[in-house]
Amino acid sequence: MSSDKLPVLGYWDIRGLAEPIRYLLRYAGVEFTDKRYQFKDSHVWKDEDKHRLGLDFPNLPYWLDGEVKLSQSWAILKYLARKYDLVATDDPLRAQQELVEHQLEDLRTDFFGTVVMADDPLAVRDSYTADHLEPKLSQLSDYLADNQWLTGPRIAYVDFIAYETLDWLRLYTGADAAATIDDKYPKLRDYMKRFESLDAIKAHRSSPDYKSWPLFGPQAKWGVIIPTMSSPKPTLGYYKIRGLAQPIRLLLKYSSVDFTDKYYEFGSTDSVESMREHWLKDKYRLGLDFPNVPYYLDGQHNIKLTQSTAILRYLARKHGLVATSECALTRQDMAEYQLADIKNGFFQSLFNNKDFENSRQSYANDQLSKQLEELSKFLGQHDWLAGKQLTYVDFLAYELLDWLRLFSTETVHKFPVLVQYLTRFENLPAIKAYMSSPDYISWPLFGPLTPWGYKK
Repeated sequence: MSSDKLPVLGYWDIRGLAEPIRYLLRYAGVEFTDKRYQFKDSHVWKDEDKHRLGLDFPNLPYWLDGEVKLSQSWAILKYLARKYDLVATDDPLRAQQELVEHQLEDLRTDFFGTVVMADDPLAVRDSYTADHLEPKLSQLSDYLADNQWLTGPRIAYVDFIAYETLDWLRLYTGADAAATIDDKYPKLRDYMKRFESLDAIKAHRSSPDYKSWPLFGPQAKWGVIIPTMSSPKPTLGYYKIRGLAQPIRLLLKYSSVDFTDKYYEFGSTDSVESMREHWLKDKYRLGLDFPNVPYYLDGQHNIKLTQSTAILRYLARKHGLVATSECALTRQDMAEYQLADIKNGFFQSLFNNKDFENSRQSYANDQLSKQLEELSKFLGQHDWLAGKQLTYVDFLAYELLDWLRLFSTETVHKFPVLVQYLTRFENLPAIKAYMSSPDYISWPLFGPLTPWGYKK
């Protein structure tokens, strides 16, 4: 069938109300056009399609299939369910199906009102989970019992609604919440896995047509991509410390990238959760696959990254700061992982030692001195760690060696090759300009829970 004769599902380029319909269509093997409207071009829907499609109640999502023109997401879903035999077949089961449908509607309505449109969705997470979500999930889990699907042995349209709703809730509660679906409700966990294991669903979720994020539109306070993604400038997000983000900042400045250096302030140090409170407000709103800091968002290139080294490598490839010969690549890779060993040993000395002050000197004299001696010999007469070419590992190395110089100046100064290397890096014009600017953070190095590197 030509694409202009295919049925059309029209909706915004989000999951939202259309995703259960998409699941059902994929499960039923229906070929259709998944028309997605962009929020930045919302006039295409509001000023054009909305008034010309012949819908009785013009709204999104809509379903167009010849003479059939429908809006209202659940009306579409139920129509398709009847057409593709995804409804209960007798009155008692139909009654149960309708019962579950409206119970899920209550769950979704409560979630939207209490969380999605709340001024601070993460601030209400624990109270919502305990007072609203847990009772409803307990009821749903008990109702499911040992059945495969919500209305018995056959999958029905309510299962497509249920899966999408439960996945929203799983994303919202997250690994840090007081209760999660996976931990507290094994029947629901297995139900979701069963749904995800369906061949057609698995194929859809692994295809480029599937979008895991955003869930909702820009008016929502959770489940959306915050405005930084539409900014013409990339954004680097991290705490207002050097830490894991500083090599990335140095590389961006060296490459003359105009970016937003978004700082998160630390909250109260009464707990790790309260210390991270400002970051946690954004954590689940950015559409990150593995929400963490630092993160890098570049809306112009549809890039959303976490993991500091992954960000650094991506930027290095983009800006020509990776080795190009086999010999240099080998040196680059070896240096990267050796630096990781040095950094891990340093962090272990900071975090895993109850007698930090007394053991500080022995760490510097023994483990650190030996590692720096090896690094000095490896660098030798080369300008940079990979050889003649500056690469991303030099940004990692400079930052780590500067931490160590601040930590134990006399230890680093035992190795003049490394001191010259640090000076050579600092004298790069772009780096020198950055370090002399008010944007440069010289202190603190780490967060407030470390015994050294935060308070002077």
